[in-house]
This record gives sequence, C-alpha cells and structure tokens, in this order.
Amino acid sequence: MTDPLVALHSLAGAAGVHTAYRDASGRLRVASPEALLAVLHGLGVDIDHPAQAADARQSLIAERPAVEPVTVAWNGVAGSLRLPGAGSVHATLLTEGGQTLNVPVEVVPHRDGVRAHFRNAFPEGIHTLHVEHGSGKWESCIISSPLLAAPAADMRAWGAFMPLHAFGNGPRGPATYKDLEDAACRLASLGADYVGTLPLLASFLDSPFQPSPYAPASRLFWNDLFLEVDANDSANGDAPRDPLLDYAAVAAERRPCLQAEADRFFEAGGEADPRFQTFLSEHPRAEDYARFRAACNRFRGGYETWPAKARSGHLSANDFDPTDFRRHLYASWCAEASVARLATRATEGKAARLYLDLPLGVDSAGYDVWRERSLFADGIAAGAPPDALFRGGQNWGFRPLHPVALRRSRYAYFVEVLQHHMRHAGALRIDHVMSLFRLYWIPDGFPATEGVYVRYPRDELLALITLTSKRHNAVVIGEDLGTVPAEVRQMMERHGLLRMHVLQFALGSSALPRIPAGVLASLDTHDTPTLAGFWRGIDIDDQVELGLINDAQAMAARSARARLRHRVCAALGLSPDADEFLLMRGLTHHLAGSPARLVMLTLEDLWLEPMQQNVPGTTGERPNWRRRARYGLSDALRNTNVLSLLRETDAARKDKA
Repeated sequence: MTDPLVALHSLAGAAGVHTAYRDASGRLRVASPEALLAVLHGLGVDIDHPAQAADARQSLIAERPAVEPVTVAWNGVAGSLRLPGAGSVHATLLTEGGQTLNVPVEVVPHRDGVRAHFRNAFPEGIHTLHVEHGSGKWESCIISSPLLAAPAADMRAWGAFMPLHAFGNGPRGPATYKDLEDAACRLASLGADYVGTLPLLASFLDSPFQPSPYAPASRLFWNDLFLEVDANDSANGDAPRDPLLDYAAVAAERRPCLQAEADRFFEAGGEADPRFQTFLSEHPRAEDYARFRAACNRFRGGYETWPAKARSGHLSANDFDPTDFRRHLYASWCAEASVARLATRATEGKAARLYLDLPLGVDSAGYDVWRERSLFADGIAAGAPPDALFRGGQNWGFRPLHPVALRRSRYAYFVEVLQHHMRHAGALRIDHVMSLFRLYWIPDGFPATEGVYVRYPRDELLALITLTSKRHNAVVIGEDLGTVPAEVRQMMERHGLLRMHVLQFALGSSALPRIPAGVLASLDTHDTPTLAGFWRGIDIDDQVELGLINDAQAMAARSARARLRHRVCAALGLSPDADEFLLMRGLTHHLAGSPARLVMLTLEDLWLEPMQQNVPGTTGERPNWRRRARYGLSDALRNTNVLSLLRETDAARKDKA
C-alpha cells in the first residue's frame, strides 16, 4: 500500500507543484502536507486528505487532453506532436489571419500512438493546428515565434528614469502624460534613447483604494490620474511643493473636470469621431471596463462586496451611473491617445522611446480578476519565500495566474497584456521574470513562510514574449535580481532578454565590479535606497526603525558601508572623503563606459536625493509611492548637475560605440 505522503508528493509533481525548494541561505524547505493540499485546491485538484492522493493523481492524468493544447515552434520549427491511436494523419493550419494551409506530416510510430513530425516551418504568429488521426480530431494552438526578442536599436543605449507620480510641475499633483512627452523630447535632444517610469496602469483611487503601481486595477488600461485636465494644479506654480502626493484628494479634485470634458464630448456627438471608434475597435474590452469602474463607484468597493449577479460578471443598467460610465470610457480613450502620441513622436525621432514596467500581478479586486475569474487561482496569494531581509517571507496579496487555465485559454489574456504595453513601449521590463518559470504560492490563511512553488509553462510564455517583442520592436528586460535559479538566466540569454545589473548590489562583491554586456545597468532601483541614501546609511537606519535589525547589527552594517565607500573611492581614483557628487559622477561614468546594452539613470540620483520611493515589505509604515520629487520634470531637466551627468553619459556611450 502506497504511503499517503509519498502519494501526495507524487500528485503534487504531476500537477506541477514543487514539494521542496532551497531558500536564499541554501536551506532545504519541504512543503507541509497542509500547504500542498491547499495549493492543489488552488489548482482545481479535488482532494481533502493525503489518503485521496493516489486516486486524485489518476483522475488528474485521465483528464489531461490527448493532444497538447499548445505547441511552440521556435523560428517556425514545431518538432512533433504526440497523437493517440493508429492511422493516417491529416493536418491543416488556420493562421491568425484566417488563411487555411495544408501541413505536410511525417508519421512515426510511438508508444500508445504516433508522433506527427511537421516538415515545413510554420509562419510567424499564433495559429490553430487542426489534426485528423484515425477517427479522432484534435486541435492545438501553435505559437510560432522567433527565438530571440527584439534587440536594442542602439547596442549602447541609455535613458533616464523618473516615477511619474513624483514629478508634477505643480505644487501638489503628479506629472502628466504631456509632461512625460515633453521630458522624452528633451531627453532625446540630449542623446537619450529611452525615458523610463513606473507602471502607468489604471489604479483604484477612491473605493477600493490602492495606489501602488504594482497592484493595478487592470493591466489592460492606462491610469487616467496622469491625464492633463484643467484642475488648476499648475496655476499656483509659486506655491511650495507638497512633500507627499495625496492620491485620493487629487483624483477627487480632477474628477469633476474630467466629467465635464466627457459630458461635452458625448453631448457633441463625439462618439462618432473616427478616432474614438478606432479606439473601441482596437480595445474591445473598453466599454466593459468602463462599466466595471462605474459599478465600483455605485457599490463603493471592489467586486467582492457587490450583489451576487454583478459579482459573477453580469452588470445591468441599474448597477452603474451612465455618467460615470461615460467618464471612465472617455478617460480610457484619452489616456490611450496620450501614450500613443508619445510613442509616435519617438518613432518620428523627436522623443526618447518609452521604457515601461510590467507588474507581476493585478489587484485582486480589479477588473482583470473580475472578468477573467477562471485564469486566477482562487484562495492563493503570490509572494516570495524567506530571505536574509524578509525572514517571514513576503505575501504580495494578489492572486497568481493559473498555469493550466492559461494554456486552456491559449494565453489570450497574457497576449493582450503584452500587446497593450509593447505597442507603445520601446522597452519593457518584466517584473519578477522568474514567474515565467515558477512562482511562490501562499494559500490563504497560511504564513508566507509556508508557501509552495508552482511551475509555469516557460517555453510558451517566453515564445509569446519574443513574438510580441519582435512584432513591436520592443526590447525586453527581465528583473532577475536576488536568488534566481541558473536556468532562468540561461533561458533569458538564449532568447535575448536583457538581465539586470544593479551596481548597488554588485558593490558588495567588488569595489568596482565589471559590468557585463547583455544587461540593463543601473545604480539602483525603485525598491532600493537612492545612491546618496545608500552612502549615508539611511536604509540601515530604516531597518533598525522597522525592527528588521538590532543596534549591534546596524553598527556592523554602517562600518561595512564606510569600508565599502573607501574602497570604491580608491577604485575611482578619488580621495576617501570625496564629496557625494564626485562619487556619483565616478559611478555614473563607470556605468556609461561599460559594455552594458542599456544604461538607465534615475533622475533623483543625479541631484543626490537621499530618500527612496518605496521600502519593500512596508505598507502604512512608509509613504510608499507617495513621495514627491524635489523638482518637477521641467525643472529637473534644467538642473545643472542633472544636465552635466546626462550629457557626460551620452558622450561616453557614443564614444565607446
């Protein structure tokens, strides 16, 4: 008789669930039976006790489709497809453009069936393969993708990064899409290839309230907070700048202005505008999304609190105010037009190309989860296991995508998300790129230390990324920081995804580490201290205040930081007491002179800003995503130190080309 725990582990393996992993310290962590059962439930496996595992495994295997629902054809070559039974094989390909092609097949006997080998290369795209074999008929989605993502147009490209919420030119609001466009034009005149910012996706700014750019209300629509509306924020340019952005207050102040614009647009027959009609045809979810947002306004909360019918995805005319619907629809159109305009100016050579960030998840109360319920694992949150900084692990609070449901859906939602970004972005950073391979699942009610890794179909996800990248000529960067299995970086290199090289992390292993070629290089990230804050040890003070380290550990960390600064100064040819700007300049030159494919400089670093935008692992303890920069965008790009470092970076990148 099979041991129930052995059977449970066997079931987990068949379902794509890791039963153990090694943490950042190398310690083997074995999943508890309770955690495995909960994660299997999240995957839709019907099991309540380890004693049921053997039967559940048999059912799982029996329910698998006879033919793989998705097949990757790298550079058009699909290899083979396993088919059950015996007999001749006839195959046709329905291309994504609607053309039907005969597919020559060579049949080779295989256990319990045959293998159909395809002689000709498939055209690039996402197609449907129809197969007749004996008395059976099947279909498989063919992802025919180039092996490599699009390369950087300039092999020694550079750009500047600025979180848009922080850089408003007025005293209290965020920067706008128009400000970003102006900055992109200004940066292009300085030689920059890219202008980077945090995710620009739609967010909840009333009820529910979630302003984090990494927990958007949708990954399919842009944030209307950054629209330029007549709310008089810039009219008081001489007023002192508020240190923190009050999202709810600013959104409430702008809402009547946006509503008035929307009312005038529709009352004047704007719905017939060809540009608006094009938007609706290219964004078939737009009206559905606007109804969802209007229903959030009506019910004063996320969809989980709505009446049952609305909660299940069915909205009636009584579930939302039509004026709210029109405002959200109009705002979505305006935001799309604003981002598209910047992309067009970049294509014309008048502006730096947009560098965007694709967040891993979406707010669990958001539109995407409401509308695509089956694609998100129920009763599960994504997160990260314990490490040296977060000994209790991290629970990020959003539902992970369900890997099997993604395959069944032929990845339609995932493709839509990629296209939404890459149709306008010249570069796209994929947050937590390891999630294409495996993701840490934490069952509801479990501590973050008790999470379990779940496998994802990496080849299929990577193929969709490289295909979309090639079609839109968008460079792809994978965020591979921290403890990442070797296979992740090997596959990134194989498919042309740039790795990240963050100098602040690399300084720990060497005073002035060599920067490799196939990377995006930066001094820091939005989740780290600024470089000035790093040298001043502000992050160490913060860890003490948050209770992450004690005073003795802090003293040791400050001593180590001082020794590191001494070594870095010596490597740069500076005196140990060199001022921070000279140190900043030396490290910026080190980045610029490297063979890195892309160098990104954070504007706040260049004027020695000490405070960081986000402190990972905190919520209400720190004003994350709220801190406003010392300057608005227009003033920042006139700052003497900023301009000198940007010009020197351009000269160094061009000189080494």
